[in-house]
This record gives sequence, structure tokens and C-alpha cells, in this order.
Amino acid sequence: MEPRFVKNGRVTSQVVSLEALSEIDQQAWRRFLAPRPLAFLSYPYARAVASCVPSVRVCRLMQDGRVAGFFPFQYRSSAHAALGIGQRLAGEMSDYFGLVAEPGFRIAERALLDACGLRSLAFTHLDESQRENGLAGDKSEVGHRIDFPQGGKAFWEEKERQDKKFVSDTERRERKLIREHGALQPPKALRDAHYPGAKKLGHGQGYVYPPNDPAGYDVDYLPEELKGRTYYEPEEGS
Repeated sequence: MEPRFVKNGRVTSQVVSLEALSEIDQQAWRRFLAPRPLAFLSYPYARAVASCVPSVRVCRLMQDGRVAGFFPFQYRSSAHAALGIGQRLAGEMSDYFGLVAEPGFRIAERALLDACGLRSLAFTHLDESQRENGLAGDKSEVGHRIDFPQGGKAFWEEKERQDKKFVSDTERRERKLIREHGALQPPKALRDAHYPGAKKLGHGQGYVYPPNDPAGYDVDYLPEELKGRTYYEPEEGS
């Protein structure tokens, strides 16, 4: 794709694919995210999504000649891309969304849309910390947050020190599932529906965003082979 350049005052933007980011860009991305590491805003997560969704783009923001931020997003379809209608990176498969930027960087919402070449952007899960960058949604909602400040591996090691039986049982169940079922596909309602022909396969049909679903989070989204089973029972205080 041809990069798109936009200049707005002191801020210059360039919309590119993830593969077009240099090693220096990637290091800047990691540095900006380091004070509050969130997996869904990380460069590796964006690359993982881009490997499955070809319409992923990133707006590279520069201020006074230096890289100041990155804003990843995607298009639901080629038609949406032509109309300038974007959506949050990974769609419903992401629990965080927003701008990854250096401390103190702010940009108006309309200016960010212009920088991305977008007329509109559909999103949820814009964390309240994004207000520091000048971004906010139409309305606020209380949501769940999973926070592993030291990373998943450190969390699991700490859990093993606290409760070896829990970890042992969980890993045993995991091995049993792999042995009995192997690789399983998620329900069609959760599968990628952005590409032409996905609807004919039933992908994305019947999915309702949990906060808008009368059933809330009680809906069973496990693969068909595993429906009805319970794999996690939180203990008091966990």
C-alpha cells in the first residue's frame, strides 16, 4: 500500500501497514507502552492481528520531527475502507483500544480521524487513561479489567507459589483437553467476519457484544465440543 501523509500543525501523520514500521519505530512503540504495559496495545499483538486480518493499518504520528505515537486500527471490509469507516484493532477480540504515545502527547479526536484518513471509527474498550492523550468516547461504561503488570508468566509463577494444587490441576486439565480434542475452532459467531464470503460461512452471525446482551456474560462461547463444561471457578479473594 502507498503511505498516506497528513500534516496538522506540528503533527505529521503517515498511515502504513505494520510491516512498514522500522525497528526504531518498534522500539519507540515498546518504550511508549513500558510505563503501563497492556498486551492488547502492544506491537506483538498488533502484528499477530495483522497476520490474520490484512486490513490492519497503523497511523504513525510525528511531532516536531520525532515519532510521538502509534494508532493501530483496521477496516471491517474493503467497502468500509473505501468509505473511510474504521474499527478498533481486532474488533471484538480486543479488550483495550487506543493510542500508544509518548508522555504528554495529545491530539483532538477529529484531528486523529483526519490523520488516519477516516470519516468515522467504531469502537468500545477505550480505556479511561486515553483521556491523557485527548481521547474519550461518547459515553463511559464500567467494565472488567485484567491486569498482569509483570506479564502472564510472572502471574502464573506467583500463582504456583500460592496454590500448587490449583496450578497442577489446571495444567493436567489442559493436557487432557489437548490429548482428547486437539486443535478446536471457536464458534462461528466468534470467527473472523471481515473478509468477503465470511457471511456465507456463518462467521460473526448471532454474536452480541456481552454488555449489550440480556444474557450478559452467561453466554457459553466455548467450542461445540466443550460446551457446558466449567474450567475455572474463582475462589474467594482471587
